[in-house]
Amino acid sequence: MAGSFMQKNRSLFGVADVMAGTPSEFAAAMKSYIGYAGPYSIQDDRVIHHAEVSLFPNWTGTDIDRFFEIQGNQLTLSTPPLVFGEISGSAVLVWERRTPYSVHSTDQPSSSLPF
Repeated sequence: MAGSFMQKNRSLFGVADVMAGTPSEFAAAMKSYIGYAGPYSIQDDRVIHHAEVSLFPNWTGTDIDRFFEIQGNQLTLSTPPLVFGEISGSAVLVWERRTPYSVHSTDQPSSSLPF
């Protein structure tokens, strides 16, 4: 499992070298993006992400709990209360399953791909 979340319209670095940004560019990049990845397990109404890597070093090697609910074609994930700077609260993500279609379907434009 991997999750990546970022703000829209993030500022670009002044150079193309990922390691050569200024301290303020690095700070802005860190404050506008979060990502983590690793295996997960399900326990009752929770999905537990076992973070093996994370942009936020304190999450690496930890379990990150999220609540989940499935209703029809929708999967909702929510966090317990979190603190991000001056803001605290819960985040909610809702995914909706798309209706599958055949790669060979004539109903889809020829430029459509199944991924």
